[in-house]
Amino acid sequence: MLKRLKGSAYLPVLLLALAAAVLYSSRPERLTGVDFGRIPESFPGWRGRDIAVDPVSVEILQPDAILMRRYEDAEGRPSWLCIVYHQNNKYGAHDVPVCYTSQGYAKKSLDREQIAAGPGGLTVNRLVAGKTHDTRVVYYWFVTGGEYFADAGEFRRAQMISGLIHNRSHGALVRLETQIQDADVAGAEARLRDLTARVVENLPRAFSAGR
Repeated sequence: MLKRLKGSAYLPVLLLALAAAVLYSSRPERLTGVDFGRIPESFPGWRGRDIAVDPVSVEILQPDAILMRRYEDAEGRPSWLCIVYHQNNKYGAHDVPVCYTSQGYAKKSLDREQIAAGPGGLTVNRLVAGKTHDTRVVYYWFVTGGEYFADAGEFRRAQMISGLIHNRSHGALVRLETQIQDADVAGAEARLRDLTARVVENLPRAFSAGR
C-alpha cells in the first residue's frame, strides 16, 4: 500500500511534464520574417528614403518588423509608405483612423475604393483626414497569406484559420498617404494610385520570406 502511494504521488508530476511537452511541440512556428529591402526605394518618377520610426509608435504597436519610407515625385511632392508586420500574436490590425485623430487630424471621410493595382485590382480603405494646412488622402489594407483584405475582421479571421491549420500566422498593415496640395484632390489621388500600384507589384517579394 505504501509503495502504491509513493508511485501515485509522481502521477501529477508526470502529467504536468506531458502537458508541457505537448504545449512546447504545438508552439506557433516562428517565421523568418520579411525583407522590406525588396521594395525599391526608387520607382520611375519617384525617389524614396527610409525614415526613423517614432519610438512611442513602436512601443504601442510592438511589431516584428516595420517600414517607414518617404517618397517624392519628380516635383518634390511627398508621399509616405508604412508597413507594420506581426507574427503569431494578437496585433496586426490597429485602427488607422484612430491613429490620425490621436494626432489631431479630423476624419473627413472613410470609404472603400477599388484601384488598379496588382493582377486583379485592389480594394483599399480610403481615408481623408485633415488639420490646419495639412489634409491627406490615405489608402490602407491588410495582408496575410498572400491575400489582401480591406476589412480588418476578415483579415483577423484569415490569420486565425492559418494559425489553426498551419500552426503559424503572420500579417501586415500596409498604408500609403499623400498630402492634398492647392486643393488638388484629383492630383493627390493620381499620385497615390501610381505609387500604390508600384508598391503592390513588389509586396509579394517582400513577404515571401515570411511564409
